[in-house]
Parts: sequence; structure tokens; C-alpha cells
Amino acid sequence: VVSVWSYRGSTDVGVKALTGITDDSPVRPYVSNLQPAGPAHRALDQLSQAGDYGRSNVFIAIQTVAQNLTDNNIDPSVRHPTIIIFTDGPDDSVEWTPAAGNEQLAQQRARWDANLEAAVTAAKSAGAEVFVIHLDTGIGPEGVSVLGPDPGNVRPYPLDANGRTGPIAEYARVACETGGQYLYVQDPRALGDVFDLMVNLLGGTWKVDLGVDALATAPINGPYRLGAGLTINLDNRNKNASFSPLGRQTAYGLIETDDSRPVIFRREGLPPNRPTPGVPDGGGGNNGAANNGTE
Repeated sequence: VVSVWSYRGSTDVGVKALTGITDDSPVRPYVSNLQPAGPAHRALDQLSQAGDYGRSNVFIAIQTVAQNLTDNNIDPSVRHPTIIIFTDGPDDSVEWTPAAGNEQLAQQRARWDANLEAAVTAAKSAGAEVFVIHLDTGIGPEGVSVLGPDPGNVRPYPLDANGRTGPIAEYARVACETGGQYLYVQDPRALGDVFDLMVNLLGGTWKVDLGVDALATAPINGPYRLGAGLTINLDNRNKNASFSPLGRQTAYGLIETDDSRPVIFRREGLPPNRPTPGVPDGGGGNNGAANNGTE
């Protein structure tokens, strides 16, 4: 069974189920008809034609959907709860008024952090794995200059020369702590391959714990790509995989579309990096976690 949701804004009011029975409390959004003319496909068409835009309450969306799993008594020992969230940027749902001063800024930053914690807690309570698909497409220097810094965003992420935030540590944390994965994509043309990959990831994953010695000498805390070659031998069958800049081997032959290297983060338990709104810093934030999750 599946459900389709949309999200936008700064509160849970903007998180809406697009399938199932949506006028109950709690809503019962789950459907089993996955045919092309079925409710799930119609909901996706509705979503693509909605034209909604605005701030993205990513953490509140994860929390709301996870809470709905719990409220509908979805037993993780019977079903395999999974949340797949697609976003094209960071959670920018919490705002402040610069003229209000630092006290309001501190309060709103605490609210942003609380939303992140609530998302992780709700997903773990529901027994749900969270897969975050993050599209971080480039927009070029002209687009960057038009966008400029958002003075009202309490958690700004500096943009590089191509208009990208880079991998977001908080998304990796949500995925790692719930047993899911963080899939970072730099070009929309790669999304088809990534969503196809999700078919195999749902209920079909395994993991091994490993150390990455190179992280010990990495110059700064933050995100890095992990290149590797993988050989699997199972029941006299061999399978090779390459995690490399051109590992996906699509028709485009570009790093932005074909990069199959997972994103890993160097973290050393430092306090969360919270740059001053509107003032670029040297890189993405780190969440102060002590592990180096590769999810």
C-alpha cells in the first residue's frame, strides 16, 4: 500500500495527503491500486500540475507522515514502513524578522532544530525508514545573483558558483538514524535512474559497517564523495559495481548525471554550524553527530 503527500509552508497545515480518505482524523491515505489510472498515479499528476511554491517544511512533512503511520496503527513487524521524501533544497520553513534582533533569531533557530529532532523521533517511533532524494540542480551565476541571500531564513545554506547548496548534513542524519539512505542528485536528468533504484532499495537492502581512513586526514568537517569498487560473490555468482564519477553510465556521460559515489560526512561531535543569515560561510552545516554515516 502507498500514499502520496504534498508539503509546503511553515506548519503541518501545508502537509496534505493526496490519496485515500482525507476527511477523517487521522487521515487514512493508503491505497493499493497502483495501476496507471489508479489513485496514486492520479495524485502524482495532480501534484505535478499544482504549481504550488513557497517555503519547504521538509522536517514537518516527515514528522506528519510518520505520525500518520503511528496513528493508523501501521505495525512495522507486519509491514515495512518507508517514507520517501523528494526535495529540491533545504528546509527553509522557519523565518525571522532581522529587525527583531538576535533574541528572536535564537528562538527561531531553536524551533528549526526542534523540527529536525521531531522528524527523527517520529520516524523512529513509527519504525519507518526515511529515504531523502535531494535534487541540487545548478542554476548558474546569473541565477545566483538574482536569488541572493534570504534575509528571513534562520538556517541559510550558502550557494556555490553554480547555485548549489551541496549535500545537507541534516538530511543525511535523518536517513542514517532511521535506516534509510540520503540520495544526493545534481541534475534532474538523473532522477529517473534514482527513482528506479528505489524499487530495489525498498525492503531489499543490506549493510556493512566500515571505516574510511581518509576521513581522518580530510581538511574540514563536511560532505565528501566516496569512490569505491565493489565485488560480490553469492552462490557462485559474481557482481561488480563501480561507485565513481561516471558510475551510472547513462546516455549523458556527465558527472552531474552519472555520479554514483555516495555522500559521506566528516563529523567530530562539534556544535551544529549555524552561519549568520545572509552571511555566506565556508561550507554546509554539520549536525554535531559523532558517526560518519554513509547512508
